[in-house]
Amino acid sequence: MRKGYGAIWRRARPDRESLSRFAAVYALLYFTRLAPTMQSLAALGAIVLALLALLKLARRGMRKAIWRLRNRLIVAYLFIAVVPIILIVALVEIAGYAVIGQMAVYLVNTELFAPA
Repeated sequence: MRKGYGAIWRRARPDRESLSRFAAVYALLYFTRLAPTMQSLAALGAIVLALLALLKLARRGMRKAIWRLRNRLIVAYLFIAVVPIILIVALVEIAGYAVIGQMAVYLVNTELFAPA
């Protein structure tokens, strides 16, 4: 199932149908210049339904945004906590390898060039 604003708009079918009907009646009355009172009422109905549909879309969008914010916070916490620990462990391992190499060279030099 596709998610997004199109799917949300499809779920709000009765609101969408009423909004499109009010908008069509308003457009018809506007272009024919008949019944200005009915034109105003149709415009008012279309505006109210558009605001309700926009409010419904905004609420669902906020829920998705909060979910995305949660995921972003989890990733940020991973970078703040886990990645530095991994880097510290890697640096300790590299430093240990270097120190062992230096110790090996020192031991070899002391054995080869030690006075007997």
